[in-house]
Amino acid sequence: KQWYQRRVRGSPSVGYHDLDLYQLHCFVADSGGPDIVTQNMKWRSICAQMNILNLPPSGSHTVKNAYCRYVVPFLPQWEKRRSSVSESTEDKKKGRVTPQSRG
Repeated sequence: KQWYQRRVRGSPSVGYHDLDLYQLHCFVADSGGPDIVTQNMKWRSICAQMNILNLPPSGSHTVKNAYCRYVVPFLPQWEKRRSSVSESTEDKKKGRVTPQSRG
């Protein structure tokens, strides 16, 4: 979460609601990813899960655009970090010492 907050200055907002980009990422990922959410027209549902209610008709489109603009560029780096953390965890379980696990 801190990783997203460091790299985005100011919070994008929808109506009077600031978007939590990490939370947005998590809800979209849990729903199958942005393509599935778009295909099934679930952006308004994502907004409801985030407690962003009483949106104007274009609100869900604004949330989708914010996801594409602010979250998508960071996905490859997030996946890289996630895979390195899981590799480090597996190494610790197997008793291997790696440069990452020494620190």
